[in-house]
Amino acid sequence: MNKSHMRLVITMMMLFLITACTATSQTEKELEQVVEDNLQAMNEKDFTKYMDMLSKDTDPNVVTQTEKTMEYAFSNLDLVSTVKRFKAVSISGDTAIIEVEQDTINKKSDPRFKNNRTIAEHTMVKENNQWKFKSTVIRSTKQIDSSGNVIGNLQ
Repeated sequence: MNKSHMRLVITMMMLFLITACTATSQTEKELEQVVEDNLQAMNEKDFTKYMDMLSKDTDPNVVTQTEKTMEYAFSNLDLVSTVKRFKAVSISGDTAIIEVEQDTINKKSDPRFKNNRTIAEHTMVKENNQWKFKSTVIRSTKQIDSSGNVIGNLQ
């Protein structure tokens, strides 16, 4: 291969890498926005918007449990959730694994709910050009005070 062919191959590889990185960063922004929208729906007690963010492929038992949990939360608690950290672990086509650290604080007094900082791994899938939550694995949960200071372990 002569020098001009080699330069052409290297240039094409660099363009491919730049394009791939740009697409990934755009996907990461989309995923992070979905997380922010999800927490906003929770903070605003928007049950329909919150549930619409679940994938059609989410386990039906999980959907039922989520409905019950959110109905209780929206009726009895005044939750404020914020993202502390977001990380795209892997993105492959229409599937992504993300890790989110979030604080959830209840503005009402309820001994059944502990303010917490949770690290969760979410499997996201793209459906009709929108990212949806398919499944979630809780990696850790720590109890926090109303200022966000860790005061103990919950899980």
